[in-house]
Amino acid sequence: MRIIKSKQLGQAWQKSIKEIIGFGQIVNDDKGEIKELLDLFILVKKIEKNDPIIKQYGNKKMIKWMLNNFGKTTEVDDWGYSYGQRLYDFKGVNQIKYVISRLKSNPESKSATISFMFPPEDIKHIPCIIAIDFKIRDKKLIVTSFFRSQDIGKKFYADAIAINSIAEKISRSLSIRHQEFLFFIKSAHIYLNDIQILKPILKWL
Repeated sequence: MRIIKSKQLGQAWQKSIKEIIGFGQIVNDDKGEIKELLDLFILVKKIEKNDPIIKQYGNKKMIKWMLNNFGKTTEVDDWGYSYGQRLYDFKGVNQIKYVISRLKSNPESKSATISFMFPPEDIKHIPCIIAIDFKIRDKKLIVTSFFRSQDIGKKFYADAIAINSIAEKISRSLSIRHQEFLFFIKSAHIYLNDIQILKPILKWL
């Protein structure tokens, strides 16, 4: 397992790209060749809207798309669902309210977890994010996301920003000021066609 620790999301994104380019193995994925690094663990102390690296190099359309995916309760593209559906109306369950209720009744609960997988319907697209777990420890909301797969180059920062939007809602409801973000990624990868485009992001490392 490779571990990346950063104060800000943009720095974590940079370091992750560098790790994959430097140490990843070439794998022939269904959508093309990728450089893949298995078992990447990323710790980010803070996710800010005006992160200078994301502001300069991030794709605003991708961020907007991801926030919309996490917010809408109708299906997106050809997935057959959206993350928003799984968050707010997963077979009639609002998982955000569930997490808030669980943590209000017991702030030290170890069971405040959101799940995205639903095998009977995950035919067109298997969720990249399997689960998001929330724990309150030392007056801080620890947000842990589990990914089966993540396109680090194009989507990691956008997913993290969307996850932060959920964390902010939960934090406000629980009157918690501080958060910490952990990301466990089984297949952290970059498509070979994207490597040259991403190299300028690394120049300040």
